[in-house]
Amino acid sequence: MTKTKVLYIALAILVLLNLGLMGFMISKTKRKHVKKHPFEHLNPKQIIINKLNFNEAQVVLFTEEIKKHRKQIQEIETKIKQEKQKLYNTLISESPDKDSFIHTISLLQADIESVHYNHFLNIKAICKDNQLDEFEKLTKELSKVFGNHKKPKH
Repeated sequence: MTKTKVLYIALAILVLLNLGLMGFMISKTKRKHVKKHPFEHLNPKQIIINKLNFNEAQVVLFTEEIKKHRKQIQEIETKIKQEKQKLYNTLISESPDKDSFIHTISLLQADIESVHYNHFLNIKAICKDNQLDEFEKLTKELSKVFGNHKKPKH
């Protein structure tokens, strides 16, 4: 084999490798944009309204329920922040009260879960009889609907 022939073969191999790499990169970017869930672009309120097919009167009741729910959660979260600050202050003073602060925070977290649960019972109460099957299906998807919130990376 002559040197020219070897160079042409090497060049052909490099061109094929580059084309393969470019194809892989393009297909990878296309896969990122594929939606995983049909309601992915909607917020949880819109998802619930769509899935349960709420009418206008139900949407008004649901919106009021959301306002009450948010207020309850904000109040509990404020208490949690206060208790966490007390807990973190024990890092300086080495207070023996740290366990009581941790216990209080865990009870407040349990309160949040209870508020969430009751919120969904109230949503169920808004449903008409013909919507209860869809509500049951929704309950199986709740962790997907509310679990997709991206947390900031540290």
